[in-house]
Amino acid sequence: MLKLIVSNQKNFLKKLEIILQKRKFKDPKIDLRVKKIIRDVKKNKDLAIIKYEKKYSKIKNISFKNFKFTSLEKKTIIKK
Repeated sequence: MLKLIVSNQKNFLKKLEIILQKRKFKDPKIDLRVKKIIRDVKKNKDLAIIKYEKKYSKIKNISFKNFKFTSLEKKTIIKK
């Protein structure tokens, strides 16, 4: 999620410090998961994309036949 803070805003330094502190305590498990997914997609290409699309999105009926997304499906995914 993007946070917009303006340097001339009241409490700017405090808000910046909070954001920076949160970054220090990120979960290393998430990094490992993301790296694994990226490796899988590089190796298995479309098959991996379909696998993760089924796993992490609301679109469960995806296959090679319907690999292209409709406008409605794109909007649904973007809203997440």
